[in-house]
Amino acid sequence: MSFEPESKVRGVITKIFKENFGGAWSCWSSVDDDTMCAWLEDFKAKYKWLEKDEANIKKSFNSRGSLALKNALFKVHNGEDMGDWIGEENLEQLKAQWQAETWQKISMINKKNRQSQVGHNVHSGGSITAREHVKKMRVELNREPTNFEVYERLHRPKGKPDEWFNEKQAKIAEMYQTLMFEKQSHNGEGSSQLSDNSIYMEVVGGINKKGRIFGLGSQAATIKAFIKLSSTDCDVSSEKVVAMEAKIEALRLNLNKRILNKKLLKKRWHMSDFQSRFFVNDVDKL
Repeated sequence: MSFEPESKVRGVITKIFKENFGGAWSCWSSVDDDTMCAWLEDFKAKYKWLEKDEANIKKSFNSRGSLALKNALFKVHNGEDMGDWIGEENLEQLKAQWQAETWQKISMINKKNRQSQVGHNVHSGGSITAREHVKKMRVELNREPTNFEVYERLHRPKGKPDEWFNEKQAKIAEMYQTLMFEKQSHNGEGSSQLSDNSIYMEVVGGINKKGRIFGLGSQAATIKAFIKLSSTDCDVSSEKVVAMEAKIEALRLNLNKRILNKKLLKKRWHMSDFQSRFFVNDVDKL
């Protein structure tokens, strides 16, 4: 569900939470339920929709609100906004969170990442497609890799785990890591692959009109299938499916290796046979 115009709606949501900001909330998901309901009621007072669209409107409201709050807090953190709308006591608590060791570590890494100015299409995947990289990663990890793990595999310079090829790639990583940090701060360290992938999809804007996902290329079809599998009730869990796929992929690689070895042996046998015949002919001539 989408609103028109986008910028106006986002501005309305921003105005709503700035006028009623009563806690040290570092992210949208940390806002208490009562406040969130009040914000939504304020939004309902300004926009009307059909009852059947309620769930989609609420989802869209939360999605846009999450990004709007993140951008607003980012400006406060960087000094572009004094943050008067947050309140003095709440602002002090937020500043303490921002100065925490984990946040500082992420910020320093991301600052270093932004130094590169190479074109945004540069990657380290070589001629191998994203789908082939995912297949290899399934075998290596013995599970389905997350979207961000695949993104890291494709866009970090080899041998430089803390760097990216360019600023755009670094900013995407920064946004993902920031949202993950906020989620873990609110919910604890535990997280699911599906929620991690949802955060990545939110950061890069989802699947574009060409059916591609930024940073993952044609991997969109596989990701959509995985999300569908993870969100349905079935007897076979997604973890079991991934393990089975990894096992099949390992068997396939092993079979290909055996076929290759067989071909090499056959080639060597032909070479040996040819050399022996050549030697016999030379002897006969003598």
